[in-house]
Amino acid sequence: MRAATGSARRRHAGLGLVAAVLVMGASFLTAPAARAESVLLRLIDQPAWVRTKQPFSIRVRITDAPPAGSLSVELRSRSLTRLAFLDSLDGKTLGRRLGSEVTVPVVGDGDITVEVPTTSLPTEGVYPVVVTLRDAGGVSIGSFVTHVTRLPEQRSIIPLGVAVVLRLGRDAVQVDGEGRRSLSEASRTETNGLISVLQRRSSAPVTLSVLPEFVDALPEADSTLAALRQATGADQVLRTPYTDLDVSAWLAAGRGEDLSAQFTQGAETLGRLGRPLSSTAFSDFALDEDAL
Repeated sequence: MRAATGSARRRHAGLGLVAAVLVMGASFLTAPAARAESVLLRLIDQPAWVRTKQPFSIRVRITDAPPAGSLSVELRSRSLTRLAFLDSLDGKTLGRRLGSEVTVPVVGDGDITVEVPTTSLPTEGVYPVVVTLRDAGGVSIGSFVTHVTRLPEQRSIIPLGVAVVLRLGRDAVQVDGEGRRSLSEASRTETNGLISVLQRRSSAPVTLSVLPEFVDALPEADSTLAALRQATGADQVLRTPYTDLDVSAWLAAGRGEDLSAQFTQGAETLGRLGRPLSSTAFSDFALDEDAL
């Protein structure tokens, strides 16, 4: 993000109120205009979040610093809505000051680090931080707004369950005129490449989503099937319908029993891998409330 002088407006689309924003190198400046146009105020570093009562440290770079100037940092009341957050990026709707303003002298160009107590932050949330550069007379000649997130108090939190999911067999099966399934050479080469990756990994666990129709296309003596059985080890295999199906669409069409049969056939086919299936199902399609 490039630095700006004059009246610079900043937008950060897509940022919610659960994460702090680092507004790097932006400033919107006030009178006296002649002096402000030559001053560059840049945010260099800051933490995205702080814990309860943990000091907030911010580093700012000043170019063409005013003689006997000062730099102040103040915390404002937290942004309660997305609109208030967006307004705060332009220095609007900042709310009241929390605690005391921290001011340090500016003795020349370069970086200045300011440490601000956060004991005034009453609860978790996203708080605007106003940084202002003033001349010897106390007149503001440059400022910007950044944000810091105060984390919640420590409490028992159930961590999210996450996994690397490797998909095998999608778009790999070709069916001839008599309904016989097989793999094209290109699909077999791609599949063997993925199996090779599984074989070369260390102990990192992988969750597998294997299309049953793909397994059904492999003869029992097929080398690809043997390699897949060996490479998966103790990895988790997800349940899935026999072939790619839009579960939500089938339920909406009243095909629930047929869908259940597809899952049953899929589970039986995946049994050829020689390992128990997970109780978790996988779908390549978006799931509505009924599907969930």
